[in-house]
Amino acid sequence: MALSVKAKPTYTIFDPVGSVYTVGSSVNDSSDIAGTYQDGANQFHGYVRCANGPITTFDGPQAVETQAFSINNVGSIAGSYQDSNSDVHGYLRHENGRITTFDPKSSTYTLANCINRAGVIAGWFQDDGGNVHGFVRNPRGSIVTFDPPSSSYTSVQCLNDSGQITGSYQTQNMWHGFLRNADGTFIEFDPQGSVYTLPVDINADGEIAGYFFDDNNATHGFLRSPQGTITVFDAPESSITEALAISKTGKVAGGYTDTNNKTHGFWRDATGSIHAFNVPGAALTSALSINHTGSIAGSFDDTNGVLHGFLRTP
Repeated sequence: MALSVKAKPTYTIFDPVGSVYTVGSSVNDSSDIAGTYQDGANQFHGYVRCANGPITTFDGPQAVETQAFSINNVGSIAGSYQDSNSDVHGYLRHENGRITTFDPKSSTYTLANCINRAGVIAGWFQDDGGNVHGFVRNPRGSIVTFDPPSSSYTSVQCLNDSGQITGSYQTQNMWHGFLRNADGTFIEFDPQGSVYTLPVDINADGEIAGYFFDDNNATHGFLRSPQGTITVFDAPESSITEALAISKTGKVAGGYTDTNNKTHGFWRDATGSIHAFNVPGAALTSALSINHTGSIAGSFDDTNGVLHGFLRTP
């Protein structure tokens, strides 16, 4: 498979005021971006960047650290914040800026990783006994906790508008991928040869993108169809390939490390062709999210080692 580079995309580079480290975590279909930035005092805050450029920063109530992980198509944001007691809580930032905090019962550490169009939030939490479980919170605030059968550690990464949830779970020394359907049933899956499977994103059709480690500790990308077929892929001349996001149309975005140890962004189209890209002037490019138009959000290191956010528009 040949690596190709799509011609003349537009790159918009951005940072909240005072940022020394900007992560572009999630882009919605309007090209609004949510993410996290670090200021000069080494404090982390959340932000939302509107598609036309204005950036609003925010923090959880009495937070010493705030991270924003996911934005849905109505502008609601899910994330987590740490309080002065070092406890970590989940939050929902409504489109009007109001913040609602939450935790599953007995949680001491809540990570709210993803929000769908209806405002359903999924993530994982650690209980007061040190055990880690998945959770899903409905828009009315009710929280259901769960674990795949035989799981000793459950890590939830994303959910779609149908309420399907994907992530990883541990059994003994193995990590497997899982799909939790809206009715609560589970499907376990692993690419052939995987010893550590990390599903990262799921689209409205139930396609799942992620990556896995084989028994030689090599990292490969994968795409799982709604019917369960798993396609493994690697960027040519790569030592590491990580699929990190999938759009409604099945385009996959992520990053790969080449044999010279340089990191690049990529997107993979529905035919399986992989298109490499780098933000102009970047020493390292990380593609973290992709919307239905193929616009990609992420972060890049400049030649001085400073991390900035970007939006790549086809």
